[in-house]
Amino acid sequence: MDSFSEEVGTGRLGALMSAYVQSEDQLPPKGKLVVRVYKGGEISQQYAAWESAWYQWLADMEVQSRIEVDLDVLSCRTLKSRDFRTPAQLIDFLLNSHVHFILGHIHQGLETLGWDMRELYKIELPRLYYHPGFPTGKQLLCPVFTQDKFRYLCALGMNEYANPTLKISLECLMNNNNQEEEEEDYQRDRIVEDAIMR
Repeated sequence: MDSFSEEVGTGRLGALMSAYVQSEDQLPPKGKLVVRVYKGGEISQQYAAWESAWYQWLADMEVQSRIEVDLDVLSCRTLKSRDFRTPAQLIDFLLNSHVHFILGHIHQGLETLGWDMRELYKIELPRLYYHPGFPTGKQLLCPVFTQDKFRYLCALGMNEYANPTLKISLECLMNNNNQEEEEEDYQRDRIVEDAIMR
């Protein structure tokens, strides 16, 4: 997520947003553009960069003189205070906009809600696949975004980099009845560990 300025810097944010403002089909009859942002923590470097690009775009395009913009920014704290009870409610919040932005690792800071983060990543986030915004499409599967350290270490290649990491399946931790899956994970981890040690 540190590459936010590269991914959605002023230029790319402007291009993305301008496409929706210029296409009247995307706007509701009253000309109100709804943008929803999940920034993560209260203090967010990503949000500071996004906010700067956002206000620069508004000024450059003189957007506010042409249409009403409804910007709704949600953080971990405001998510809790608005009584979001399920991951589906968070994704519904983002889907009920013209454009969404997720500026941090979506699960961080939400541990106290007791949500099943597998539900958030495997069932709910994919609903944003075709929704305009960032991330969307295949960006939602990025191992850096999902913080799947095992997948992005594998993507780096074992020949160039080594980081002694073992994958621990949440399913195995939560359901010890599945011995076969546990054994497969153990064997896969041994192969990775052997490759790292070489």
